[in-house]
Amino acid sequence: MGQEVCAAAPTPPYVQPPDARDSNRTVLLAIEEPAIRELLSVNMRSAGLHPVPVGSMNACVRLITDVRPDVVVIDIDSPEMADLAFTGQLGAEID
Repeated sequence: MGQEVCAAAPTPPYVQPPDARDSNRTVLLAIEEPAIRELLSVNMRSAGLHPVPVGSMNACVRLITDVRPDVVVIDIDSPEMADLAFTGQLGAEID
């Protein structure tokens, strides 16, 4: 008899557990590569963090004020945002 493996469904990006804001553990995860984004999300969840995965830097900029994450993890190799342009856009969104 083989052991069945059932993967948990990924958490929708806008759904936060009730204690996520209280524990200051929300991570906005802006990684373009789906496999890497999912791998990081799974590991963050297992560490007690609440990742909010997005597939682009533009999506990250749009969501920053709604999600209000404690940490933002970005893909520094993204062709979408060069050098420090991303941090400038984040600053403009937050102000």
